[in-house]
Amino acid sequence: MADASKGQSRQPDWLDLFRCFRIACDPAKMWLGFLGAAFTILMLLLWLGLLLEVRQLADGKTSRLVLQQIREGNSAGAYQALRTGVAGTWTGLKGDLRAIRHSGLRSKLMETLRGATTLQKVIPWTVILLLLLSVPWAYFGGAIGRAAAVEYATGQRIATAEAREFAARRWSSYLWPPLGLLLVLAALFLAGAVIGLAAAHLLSAAVFLLGVVGSLYLLLLVKQKTRSGVTGALAGLLGLALTILLAALLWNVWPEEMDWLGRLAVVVCFPLLLALSITALLVLLVLLFGRGLMMSAISFEATDAFDGITRAGDYVLRRPWHLAFYTVVGGAYGIPCFALVAFLAFGGFVVAALAVWAGFGQSFEGTYSAVFSPVRGTSLLQPFPGFLLRVLFALLCGLVAGWCASFIQSFRAICYALVRKSVDLSETSEVYLDISRVPAAPAAPAAPAAAEGAGGENAPQSQP
Repeated sequence: MADASKGQSRQPDWLDLFRCFRIACDPAKMWLGFLGAAFTILMLLLWLGLLLEVRQLADGKTSRLVLQQIREGNSAGAYQALRTGVAGTWTGLKGDLRAIRHSGLRSKLMETLRGATTLQKVIPWTVILLLLLSVPWAYFGGAIGRAAAVEYATGQRIATAEAREFAARRWSSYLWPPLGLLLVLAALFLAGAVIGLAAAHLLSAAVFLLGVVGSLYLLLLVKQKTRSGVTGALAGLLGLALTILLAALLWNVWPEEMDWLGRLAVVVCFPLLLALSITALLVLLVLLFGRGLMMSAISFEATDAFDGITRAGDYVLRRPWHLAFYTVVGGAYGIPCFALVAFLAFGGFVVAALAVWAGFGQSFEGTYSAVFSPVRGTSLLQPFPGFLLRVLFALLCGLVAGWCASFIQSFRAICYALVRKSVDLSETSEVYLDISRVPAAPAAPAAPAAAEGAGGENAPQSQP
């Protein structure tokens, strides 16, 4: 008879992704996600203020107009002014992107980029916003990811204090992987820009390069002759200073008849630029699709930032289709889960309001309307019961946002464990646990004494 166990099919590993909802529905993780969402809202408000005022987007007066409307108690006018400014910024951004798309095939891309003023103003502040957001999320996201990783691997929840302490100890490890990849991208771009700048000022660049080599040779020669490191260093610095001065004098000295030589230098160096560009694109792919794997690697392995980057890069480049499949499954599963959570939260708010309205009467309508329909000329604090109800509704929105953050971090943890198993053949139950926090095993019971009938002083002694 055939073995019955052979007929049983093993459950596919990707079905573990459907455990995200249960893992995410943890009040501790949702609370951490709520705090992270609150910091995100503050950073978004700062970003809007910088975009609309400091960089003079829209009409350059949007933020002052919003503050004026708030001081006058016109909350509806403040919202409308902010909405108009953001809409104007978005319209300018779409126009720039449309012009770039159409000019890419007409050899006018560089000219269009110089004229894309809105895009030039949006990109720096967006990068600054992302950097600011990475600071609090390195802590809150790390704590959520650690709690989700331990719960998925062991099936048991850890205390919130332990997850927060783990994230606090490894805060820099959570923070530096994306920042390090951004620095690599900036360095690769800067290398290409330096090559282009040297080609545009070829004579000055050649003098600078030869001067640097000559200064190093002078440093070593003087140090060998005088047997003094200080004298050699002073000679090298003097040669470098003269090199910089001569290169600055020759910066714009270049005959127009020799301009073809600079373009030839760019063409000769273009294979190197192409290699740098491909490397930059690979780094960008790892940054975009491996951000969650970096944080999850630190949560599972308790490793450093460099190991998190290398693991994420290895998994993204070796298992891209696995990650794409898991992402599609997670999105298809997360949308109905979010719809359920939002329905329970906001539907419960509406049902509670209807129940109160049925008993309280029409006087409650003004309080309820203050949440969704602010009256023109009325400040945010009036009516005061409506303001409190608005605060309660904002907390409810934060609760939903906290669940979203918990779900995303839980999905990242499970996704990392599945990809790690596919690449490194590691079990999904493998996770780093602090030995000092693992309860000690109970002491082994003492060996049972000999039978009373044969024990005691009359027990026979073994012979040597």
